[in-house]
Amino acid sequence: MSKKSILKIILIVLAVFILLIAFLWFFYNREASPAVNNGADNRNYGSLNRNSSNNNSANQQNGAVNSTVEFMSIAKLAAERFGSYSSDTHNFENLRDMKYLMTDKMKQQTDDLIDGLLIDNSLPQEYYGVTTNALSVKIISHNKKQDVEVVVPCQKVETKGRDNPISKTKYQSARIKMLYVNEKWLVDELQWE
Repeated sequence: MSKKSILKIILIVLAVFILLIAFLWFFYNREASPAVNNGADNRNYGSLNRNSSNNNSANQQNGAVNSTVEFMSIAKLAAERFGSYSSDTHNFENLRDMKYLMTDKMKQQTDDLIDGLLIDNSLPQEYYGVTTNALSVKIISHNKKQDVEVVVPCQKVETKGRDNPISKTKYQSARIKMLYVNEKWLVDELQWE
């Protein structure tokens, strides 16, 4: 792969990341539509109560859908970040930038992983990179607003060398467990299968 190809891949990954952040921001900052008063006075209070019950049910369903979209988006992002690497990236910033989406347990595991790689000096001397793209999210278990376990099948493109880069593609899945803490989903565990 040429430097231009690598740069294009990096720009595409950044664009996808920015779109994902915008998508998450949109769902976090949505406001309910204001009520419209059409001037009609509805005196059928029994009917009004039934409608109110239906509205509460619809609101709960919308909340469940938003919660599902939220944890699925975070799971994809986590798989892509934890599955990607570049020897040009400074000090594992791709992982450090994810800490706001991790439980304390996962933060500690991430720090231990980074420290182990830095101490072990097992980092490649020539250019080496892995670009991971999440393909889908499969829900394994979902305990509403408590915890969720998903499997994220991913495509990984591994590239070695700068002048005459060699690339190979493989497929691997990440099993991710998440917890609902302080009104948000956090990654608690990530295992590659």
